Amino acid sequence: MQADHANSKIRLFLGSFAALYGIGYLSYILSPVVIGSIVQGLGLDEAEAGIVATVELFTLALCIFALAPRMAALPRRKLAFIGVALVIIGHGSSALAASFLFLLPARAVAGVGLGMLIATGNAVVAGSGTPQRLFASAFAVGQLQAAALLLFVFPAIAERWSYHGTYGFLALWALVMAPLLWFLPTSPPDSHQEAQSSPATAGLFLLPSVLAMALIGASDASVWTFTERIAAGLGLSAPQAGSVLAGALIAGVIGSTLAGLLGTKLGERWPILIGSVLLATAYFCVTNATNGVVYSVAQVSVLGSYGFIIPYLFGVNGRMDRQGRVMVAGSGAHLIGTGAGPLLAGQAIIAVGYPGVGTLVFVMTIGCAVLFLIAIRSGTAKPATQTSQ
Repeated sequence: MQADHANSKIRLFLGSFAALYGIGYLSYILSPVVIGSIVQGLGLDEAEAGIVATVELFTLALCIFALAPRMAALPRRKLAFIGVALVIIGHGSSALAASFLFLLPARAVAGVGLGMLIATGNAVVAGSGTPQRLFASAFAVGQLQAAALLLFVFPAIAERWSYHGTYGFLALWALVMAPLLWFLPTSPPDSHQEAQSSPATAGLFLLPSVLAMALIGASDASVWTFTERIAAGLGLSAPQAGSVLAGALIAGVIGSTLAGLLGTKLGERWPILIGSVLLATAYFCVTNATNGVVYSVAQVSVLGSYGFIIPYLFGVNGRMDRQGRVMVAGSGAHLIGTGAGPLLAGQAIIAVGYPGVGTLVFVMTIGCAVLFLIAIRSGTAKPATQTSQ
């Protein structure tokens, strides 16, 4: 019985990891190199590059929003396989695109497929019984995967084949990861008790914790999307920038591992508050860096803080509804913010420069923490009564 239970947990982790980080969030995590490759390959400026990222992320988020109220009834494995097919088509078409206008619809197709995968993965995590720990585990392995790609593979591909290579590699990687989706459950868990205590579907997107996810998404994307451009402006080469980002992703693994080990032993208020202050400060330092050393230390601090705080944020939403609707809604809000971030930041960079973006991001990150603390205090997201096992 214990062996069967352990195998079930491993299968659940593998399927969730593939949907969320093996494929789902990977193109966004690698976006600094991707954005740099399309800026150089297609001759785009920051504002146009921001539009490309925003089209992908907005279609991704809109897909998640459309799916969120229906997650209690949708067949999850089937949804994931449809999603990965669209992702491969979207990435493959992007690799073949010859202009800015042809690239936009290809990113929209990829966005829809990614939305299906992320919605499925989040819903499965929410129904696992230990959402904070399972999300932390998937996040940690996903960051290690991305770090390895940034350190050994992705910058070299971008340097040699530009965006044709980066998008082509993402299509191939999705194909490699696709078999792991078979480990996802075919249908949602039955939970009459959770159905009685879950918030009304119409109110999902008005919850403070869901709204806060939009702020943290916008904050992260405003800096992360252009971090390779910041590094280039400070004189770092593409391989050097890739090494810094790889190191930062490893720091994210350490942060998420710490969150998984800590669980809810200290509750959620203090980890969220402390993590948010550290994250906001690190964002500000990245955008105001005057040399490569300050930039590198700040970038590592960003990912370490983000890796620590994000399992708590998703875990709060995950416990509110075992069927996964609130967690999926939070993910959708997170990605709406993430989609708006590159567009707003691209315009802001042209208008007030990177330091002005850093100040804005600092305020948004602290605002996210305040909204989560309101959600926990008001009882809309009650802490777990026992520590995750």
